[in-house]
Amino acid sequence: MPRMTRRGDFFQAGADHGTALVLVLLATVLLSAVGGALTISSNTEAAIAASFRADDELFYAAEAGVSRALTDVRAAARWDDVLSGALVSSFLDPSQRPTLPAGGTLDVRALTRQLQATTNAQGGGPNTPRWRIFASGPLRDIAGPGAVDSSAYLVVWVADDIAETDGNPAADTNGVLMIRGEAVGSGGRTRTLDVTVARAGAPPGQAGLRVMSWREVR
Repeated sequence: MPRMTRRGDFFQAGADHGTALVLVLLATVLLSAVGGALTISSNTEAAIAASFRADDELFYAAEAGVSRALTDVRAAARWDDVLSGALVSSFLDPSQRPTLPAGGTLDVRALTRQLQATTNAQGGGPNTPRWRIFASGPLRDIAGPGAVDSSAYLVVWVADDIAETDGNPAADTNGVLMIRGEAVGSGGRTRTLDVTVARAGAPPGQAGLRVMSWREVR
Protein backbone atom coordinates (compact mmCIF):
# COMPACT_ATOMS: atom_id res chain seq x y z
CA MET A 1 0.00 0.00 0.00
CA PRO A 2 1.22 3.53 -0.74
CA ARG A 3 2.29 5.49 2.32
CA MET A 4 -0.24 8.03 3.41
CA THR A 5 0.99 11.53 4.17
CA ARG A 6 -0.54 13.15 7.16
CA ARG A 7 -1.68 16.74 7.03
CA GLY A 8 0.78 17.67 9.78
CA ASP A 9 3.67 16.24 7.76
CA PHE A 10 2.59 18.30 4.74
CA PHE A 11 2.53 21.52 6.69
CA GLN A 12 5.90 20.73 8.31
CA ALA A 13 7.49 20.11 4.90
CA GLY A 14 6.05 23.37 3.55
CA ALA A 15 7.37 25.27 6.55
CA ASP A 16 10.85 23.75 6.08
CA HIS A 17 10.86 24.77 2.41
CA GLY A 18 9.76 28.32 3.33
CA THR A 19 12.47 28.63 5.96
CA ALA A 20 15.11 27.42 3.53
CA LEU A 21 13.93 29.93 0.92
CA VAL A 22 14.14 32.78 3.41
CA LEU A 23 17.65 31.71 4.42
CA VAL A 24 18.73 31.54 0.78
CA LEU A 25 17.32 35.01 0.15
CA LEU A 26 19.04 36.41 3.23
CA ALA A 27 22.34 34.82 2.20
CA THR A 28 21.97 36.27 -1.30
CA VAL A 29 21.28 39.75 0.07
CA LEU A 30 24.25 39.46 2.45
CA LEU A 31 26.62 38.32 -0.29
CA SER A 32 25.38 41.10 -2.58
CA ALA A 33 26.00 43.64 0.18
CA VAL A 34 29.49 42.31 0.79
CA GLY A 35 30.23 42.31 -2.93
CA GLY A 36 28.95 45.88 -3.27
CA ALA A 37 31.04 47.02 -0.33
CA LEU A 38 34.15 45.40 -1.81
CA THR A 39 33.47 47.08 -5.16
CA ILE A 40 33.00 50.48 -3.52
CA SER A 41 36.16 49.97 -1.44
CA SER A 42 38.12 48.96 -4.54
CA ASN A 43 36.87 51.96 -6.50
CA THR A 44 37.64 54.29 -3.60
CA GLU A 45 41.17 52.96 -3.26
CA ALA A 46 41.71 53.34 -7.01
CA ALA A 47 40.45 56.95 -6.86
CA ILE A 48 42.72 57.73 -3.90
CA ALA A 49 45.71 56.20 -5.67
CA ALA A 50 44.93 58.22 -8.81
CA SER A 51 44.67 61.39 -6.72
CA PHE A 52 48.06 60.75 -5.11
CA ARG A 53 49.61 60.13 -8.53
CA ALA A 54 48.14 63.39 -9.86
CA ASP A 55 49.47 65.30 -6.84
CA ASP A 56 52.92 63.77 -7.21
CA GLU A 57 52.95 64.62 -10.90
CA LEU A 58 52.12 68.25 -10.15
CA PHE A 59 54.77 68.48 -7.43
CA TYR A 60 57.50 67.28 -9.79
CA ALA A 61 56.08 69.52 -12.51
CA ALA A 62 56.43 72.55 -10.22
CA GLU A 63 60.01 71.51 -9.50
CA ALA A 64 60.68 71.20 -13.23
CA GLY A 65 59.26 74.67 -13.86
CA VAL A 66 61.42 76.26 -11.17
CA SER A 67 64.51 74.39 -12.34
CA ARG A 68 63.90 75.54 -15.91
CA ALA A 69 63.52 79.15 -14.78
CA LEU A 70 66.69 78.93 -12.70
CA THR A 71 68.65 78.12 -15.85
CA ASP A 72 67.84 81.58 -17.21
CA VAL A 73 68.15 83.32 -13.84
CA ARG A 74 71.63 81.87 -13.42
CA ALA A 75 72.69 83.16 -16.82
CA ALA A 76 71.34 86.68 -16.26
CA ALA A 77 74.12 89.22 -15.94
CA ARG A 78 71.92 91.62 -13.96
CA TRP A 79 69.06 90.58 -11.75
CA ASP A 80 67.72 94.12 -12.03
CA ASP A 81 66.65 93.14 -15.55
CA VAL A 82 64.85 90.09 -14.18
CA LEU A 83 63.04 92.10 -11.52
CA SER A 84 62.03 94.91 -13.89
CA GLY A 85 60.66 92.50 -16.49
CA ALA A 86 63.23 93.50 -19.10
CA LEU A 87 64.54 89.93 -19.09
CA VAL A 88 62.30 86.85 -19.08
CA SER A 89 62.89 83.14 -19.49
CA SER A 90 63.15 81.61 -22.94
CA PHE A 91 60.46 79.22 -21.68
CA LEU A 92 57.56 81.68 -21.72
CA ASP A 93 54.08 81.29 -23.19
CA PRO A 94 53.11 84.74 -24.56
CA SER A 95 49.44 84.07 -23.89
CA GLN A 96 48.09 85.43 -20.62
CA ARG A 97 45.02 83.19 -20.93
CA PRO A 98 46.49 79.92 -22.19
CA THR A 99 44.49 76.83 -23.02
CA LEU A 100 45.43 74.15 -20.52
CA PRO A 101 46.50 70.67 -21.67
CA ALA A 102 43.72 69.26 -19.46
CA GLY A 103 41.13 71.57 -21.02
CA GLY A 104 39.81 74.99 -20.13
CA THR A 105 41.80 78.22 -19.82
CA LEU A 106 44.01 79.75 -17.16
CA ASP A 107 44.01 83.46 -16.32
CA VAL A 108 47.68 84.04 -15.53
CA ARG A 109 47.15 87.74 -14.83
CA ALA A 110 44.50 86.87 -12.24
CA LEU A 111 46.91 84.43 -10.57
CA THR A 112 49.55 87.15 -10.49
CA ARG A 113 47.17 89.65 -8.93
CA GLN A 114 46.16 87.11 -6.31
CA LEU A 115 49.80 86.36 -5.46
CA GLN A 116 50.58 90.08 -5.21
CA ALA A 117 47.55 90.72 -3.00
CA THR A 118 48.69 87.97 -0.63
CA THR A 119 52.18 89.48 -0.47
CA ASN A 120 50.81 92.98 0.10
CA ALA A 121 48.69 91.72 2.97
CA GLN A 122 51.83 90.50 4.72
CA GLY A 123 53.09 94.06 4.98
CA GLY A 124 52.99 96.87 2.46
CA GLY A 125 55.58 99.55 1.91
CA PRO A 126 58.31 100.55 -0.54
CA ASN A 127 60.17 97.26 -0.05
CA THR A 128 57.17 95.01 -0.73
CA PRO A 129 58.21 92.52 -3.43
CA ARG A 130 56.51 92.93 -6.82
CA TRP A 131 55.90 89.61 -8.53
CA ARG A 132 56.50 89.33 -12.28
CA ILE A 133 55.81 86.41 -14.59
CA PHE A 134 59.17 85.02 -15.65
CA ALA A 135 58.36 81.64 -17.22
CA SER A 136 55.26 79.69 -18.24
CA GLY A 137 54.02 76.92 -20.47
CA PRO A 138 52.97 73.26 -20.57
CA LEU A 139 55.29 70.84 -18.82
CA ARG A 140 55.52 68.72 -21.96
CA ASP A 141 57.13 71.66 -23.80
CA ILE A 142 60.14 71.60 -21.47
CA ALA A 143 61.24 68.11 -22.43
CA GLY A 144 60.19 68.36 -26.06
CA PRO A 145 57.28 66.93 -28.07
CA GLY A 146 56.25 63.45 -26.98
CA ALA A 147 58.78 63.22 -24.16
CA VAL A 148 56.29 63.85 -21.34
CA ASP A 149 52.58 63.03 -21.34
CA SER A 150 51.28 65.44 -18.71
CA SER A 151 48.34 67.79 -18.24
CA ALA A 152 50.38 70.16 -16.05
CA TYR A 153 50.78 73.83 -16.94
CA LEU A 154 53.59 75.78 -15.28
CA VAL A 155 53.83 79.39 -14.14
CA VAL A 156 56.96 80.85 -12.52
CA TRP A 157 57.17 84.29 -10.94
CA VAL A 158 60.18 86.25 -9.65
CA ALA A 159 60.42 89.01 -7.05
CA ASP A 160 63.00 90.92 -5.04
CA ASP A 161 64.13 89.53 -1.70
CA ILE A 162 61.53 90.33 0.94
CA ALA A 163 64.31 91.21 3.40
CA GLU A 164 65.89 93.82 1.13
CA THR A 165 65.50 97.43 2.32
CA ASP A 166 66.61 99.57 -0.62
CA GLY A 167 63.06 100.84 -1.21
CA ASN A 168 62.99 99.64 -4.83
CA PRO A 169 61.44 96.22 -5.55
CA ALA A 170 62.65 96.44 -9.17
CA ALA A 171 66.31 96.64 -8.17
CA ASP A 172 68.55 93.99 -6.62
CA THR A 173 71.15 95.22 -4.15
CA ASN A 174 71.83 92.15 -2.01
CA GLY A 175 72.07 89.43 -4.66
CA VAL A 176 69.02 87.51 -3.41
CA LEU A 177 65.97 86.62 -5.50
CA MET A 178 62.65 84.96 -4.69
CA ILE A 179 61.03 82.52 -7.12
CA ARG A 180 57.59 80.94 -6.98
CA GLY A 181 56.65 78.06 -9.25
CA GLU A 182 53.14 76.68 -9.62
CA ALA A 183 51.91 73.67 -11.56
CA VAL A 184 48.23 73.60 -12.51
CA GLY A 185 46.55 70.32 -13.40
CA SER A 186 43.13 68.98 -14.25
CA GLY A 187 40.26 70.14 -12.10
CA GLY A 188 42.20 73.20 -10.94
CA ARG A 189 44.52 71.08 -8.78
CA THR A 190 47.82 72.86 -7.99
CA ARG A 191 51.19 72.36 -6.30
CA THR A 192 53.37 75.37 -5.48
CA LEU A 193 57.03 75.88 -4.54
CA ASP A 194 58.83 78.88 -3.05
CA VAL A 195 62.55 79.10 -3.74
CA THR A 196 65.09 81.69 -2.64
CA VAL A 197 68.40 81.94 -4.50
CA ALA A 198 71.53 84.03 -4.13
CA ARG A 199 74.53 84.90 -6.21
CA ALA A 200 77.24 82.39 -5.39
CA GLY A 201 80.05 84.92 -5.31
CA ALA A 202 80.69 84.79 -9.05
CA PRO A 203 82.00 87.94 -10.77
CA PRO A 204 79.37 90.14 -12.50
CA GLY A 205 78.33 88.70 -15.85
CA GLN A 206 79.34 85.15 -14.95
CA ALA A 207 76.97 82.32 -14.03
CA GLY A 208 76.61 81.62 -10.34
CA LEU A 209 73.73 80.59 -8.14
CA ARG A 210 73.14 79.24 -4.64
CA VAL A 211 69.80 77.87 -3.46
CA MET A 212 69.09 79.25 0.01
CA SER A 213 65.68 77.67 0.53
CA TRP A 214 63.34 75.35 -1.35
CA ARG A 215 59.94 74.60 0.17
CA GLU A 216 56.43 73.70 -0.84
CA VAL A 217 53.62 76.17 -0.20
CA ARG A 218 50.66 74.50 1.53
